[in-house]
Amino acid sequence: MKHYELNYCKNFKCKAGGCEHTCCAKWEIDVDARAIKRLALLGENDERVKRGFDEKTKTLKTDENRRCLFLDDDGLCYIIKKYGERVLPFVCKTHPRFKNFFTGRVETGLGLACEEAARKILSLNGKMRLVLLRDTREEAHLSRIERSIILFRNKAVSIANDKTRSVSDRVKTLLTLASAREELVLPKSIANALLQTDFLEPSIKELYAKTLSLTPDLNPFCGFENAAASLLSYFIFRHVSRASDQTDLKVRLAFAVYSLFAVFYLAKALGGDNIAALTEAARTYSAEVEYSDDNTHFLLDYAEGFIKLI
Repeated sequence: MKHYELNYCKNFKCKAGGCEHTCCAKWEIDVDARAIKRLALLGENDERVKRGFDEKTKTLKTDENRRCLFLDDDGLCYIIKKYGERVLPFVCKTHPRFKNFFTGRVETGLGLACEEAARKILSLNGKMRLVLLRDTREEAHLSRIERSIILFRNKAVSIANDKTRSVSDRVKTLLTLASAREELVLPKSIANALLQTDFLEPSIKELYAKTLSLTPDLNPFCGFENAAASLLSYFIFRHVSRASDQTDLKVRLAFAVYSLFAVFYLAKALGGDNIAALTEAARTYSAEVEYSDDNTHFLLDYAEGFIKLI
């Protein structure tokens, strides 16, 4: 088994109490079976632990502000402070990490919904790439479709990382590779899709409504080309890797390009042509779209409508 990690993961450290957008609020946090048993045992002698999770729904409970009941006023976790990380649910231990699984191969990255991960991704100076962490030397062979997925994805990432070309030129090449029409990434197309989603926060929909009046522009990246390339590589790594067949490869690549433009248009709606606005836009888009299966599937279907049949 080979274990890879994207190079921006190195030295990642949770901001804990210094985080402005804690991952311990406004989420439904699932609790795995092992954690349920550990928490139930602790709850026999700790009333706060007992009140903090629901064995029936297998989730952590939240207050009226949708904050986890284990989240203290200092922004730190009561469970970690008193019992250590080993007691936490699996999702709490691993967030914001995501994994791509192939036969004999696991790849790990950090999700944009975490503000510190978003900062690291957008400030990456070099190319985004996979780093081999360990190889257990166990015999395993990728399937034909897995090889196709990795080859297609790596080709797309190579294009995204090609600093000899402008980002707008790279985008056009990627849309061609995806057999997708350029109309997919125009402001009206970006906004129309997101305004139709059922699970987007109303305040975010209001921001995207503002982008309807933006002038069509295939190069909104001026001054932020390194950040744009990193974002594009991230979306490709995360979403193209999960393709199920050749058609899905193209759809997911089109969605990755769509996501890049969606972040940049949101940054404009937030009123800033600066890295802080771009980072917040990336974090917001990821939290609202990537961490909602419904919104992700809706936008994948939307992107598929722009794929040219050959």
